Amino acid sequence: MSTSSFPSEAFPGFPSVSVELPEGWATRAVQDTLAAWVFPDGTENFTSNVVLSITRLAAERTLAETEAAIEAAASKLNEVELFNSVNVQMGGRDWHVHEYVFVHPQVGTLIQVMAATNVVSGDFTDTVQLTGSVSPLNQERDLDVVRDMIRGAQVSGYAA
Repeated sequence: MSTSSFPSEAFPGFPSVSVELPEGWATRAVQDTLAAWVFPDGTENFTSNVVLSITRLAAERTLAETEAAIEAAASKLNEVELFNSVNVQMGGRDWHVHEYVFVHPQVGTLIQVMAATNVVSGDFTDTVQLTGSVSPLNQERDLDVVRDMIRGAQVSGYAA
């Protein structure tokens, strides 16, 4: 009998992701995300945030396929209006960035910046996605901060 484990050569760990936290931002545990960073401003209003998710596929995935998946997901949102969709280089990696506004059923209008890059890990492609959310009330204070956090993110493949 043999033992198989995760992470291992057969099943590499997820990529490493780091972001610079601006003053006043904090880490927060959020259901169904790997990491979340928030600006707790002490009010009852929506809290600006950036969340990290990683999706693993047992196949190759191009940036164009990632872009199509992001566009499909965004198109299902309520009253979505796209205002930017571009492929860029950030931190030495190719990313797709999608910016839009939509109406969230619980909190109302939100502005989102969604950025994704692919990392090949053995037989897998890991799609690293950072999604920043800001309410219109905090747009002037937080939208550029969220963009800068995402722009400055560092992503590296799993190292055993």
